Amino acid sequence: MSVAENRAPTFRKPQVSVRFHRQRDHISIAVDGGLDLASAPQLDECLERAVRGDGTVELDLSRVDFVDCAGWRPITAAASSLEEDGRSLRIVALSPAAARLVELIGEQPGIELVPSGLPLD
Repeated sequence: MSVAENRAPTFRKPQVSVRFHRQRDHISIAVDGGLDLASAPQLDECLERAVRGDGTVELDLSRVDFVDCAGWRPITAAASSLEEDGRSLRIVALSPAAARLVELIGEQPGIELVPSGLPLD
């Protein structure tokens, strides 16, 4: 048996980039990469900043290539906080990976999917 056959598999952490942009009447956040337990804190920090701001929060998930429930948790937490404040979280674009998770978990309180946020076939 070779040394390579005895090695445990290695897994790469999903890389994520989160961009925050304050507009006049809303805050835009765009996510690029994978959202999971390891990368969720980066999104959480950005969403917490948005919750402390004013106006609607728009989230672009069109470039998310992987998302699991741990990666989705900051989104539901932010939506809940915004809803308590009479504001909303609007998802303006979904990648196929994000759309699949939305399909599996169903409608979430405080999260608005705008028509352009629906995936294209």
